[in-house]
Amino acid sequence: MNSVSNPLLTQLEKHLPFLDAIRGVAIFVVFLFHCLVAAFPYDQLIWNGFFRNFNAPNSFLFVYPITYGWAGVAIFFTVSGFCIHLSYCARKNWSNFFVKRFFRIYPLYLISILFFFFVWPWGSFSISSGDKIEEILSHISLYQNFSYKYIYGISPSFWSIAVEVQLYLIYPILYFLISKNGIVNALKVSFIAEFTITAFESYYDCVYETKLPCLIVHSAFAYWFSWSIGVYLADSFLNRKINVFSRIRFDIIALLAFLCPLFRPTAPFAFLMFSILTCVAIDRFISKQWVVPDFGNMKYLWNHLSSLGVISYSFYLIHQPFMFLIEKILRRVPFDYMTNDLIVFFIYSLSYPIIFYFSTRSYKYLEKNFIKLGANLNILLKNI
Repeated sequence: MNSVSNPLLTQLEKHLPFLDAIRGVAIFVVFLFHCLVAAFPYDQLIWNGFFRNFNAPNSFLFVYPITYGWAGVAIFFTVSGFCIHLSYCARKNWSNFFVKRFFRIYPLYLISILFFFFVWPWGSFSISSGDKIEEILSHISLYQNFSYKYIYGISPSFWSIAVEVQLYLIYPILYFLISKNGIVNALKVSFIAEFTITAFESYYDCVYETKLPCLIVHSAFAYWFSWSIGVYLADSFLNRKINVFSRIRFDIIALLAFLCPLFRPTAPFAFLMFSILTCVAIDRFISKQWVVPDFGNMKYLWNHLSSLGVISYSFYLIHQPFMFLIEKILRRVPFDYMTNDLIVFFIYSLSYPIIFYFSTRSYKYLEKNFIKLGANLNILLKNI
């Protein structure tokens, strides 16, 4: 099928540079969050009834803002929905879309799984037991998010990649709903799915202090609306429509997003709030209300975040195994100050330039070549 004639598609073929910096922010806060997880015995303040208990060690309170680093995943999902819709609309060809997505995500992911599982840093793993066979098969088949037993296996970050791929697979459903009923009615469907799951998650946590089955609470449908609002923003951009996020104040949504995790009934809704916040930020860049900084230290920081955003997928895949290696090294250090959680957190954070370096190499020699392979295959299929 030929590309549509929308003149904006010429612009879509070009890069939207602010998206890389947003991805850079997302992966950096995720990295800091995982440093905190590795250094401290817990990654959130415990509950005191319906509210957080701030009676915690000063060392943890000092890094408390980093406990919001999980929100980087919400940013990634929303940016993904935005980019996926633009990508499909540039060609409107499903085979082209899925080939491109497959080579963008899966080959490097599969290499990472096999390498981390069999070689380094968990080289002692084997498939001698049924549990290990099921663990690696769940990751290879991208359904580890269906079970609490395997969701954080091999590398804990990989659960979100499974969800991401599942969101790709149900994107045609969303697109069909958009085509038949319009973007607003399509969003209603994804909203009902995510809100219902999140509301039940909140209810079971507050009333029974228990979790919903992993198959439900970490399914793609539990994040469908957070992803779909990125699609909505892209659709508005394509059709030159005013989007609802242009009328939302960034500071108000930011305040609500940061307050949600402090109150037990609203904590599960924090993911959605950060997704909305991401859409508001994207809208501000699209509308030129926010501009890319081009002077002083802010320009340097922005350029680095953009570079980090480009390699964010490779960074995401390898950063936690590196932290595991640091943990093994720290266990052998005989100094007493290694029991200070804040110092240990600082040591983990110092691994950033090392992980950045190896991520850059991974992007250059592996990720880019897989993307190119997918593009070449699409050309071949087009000519058949």
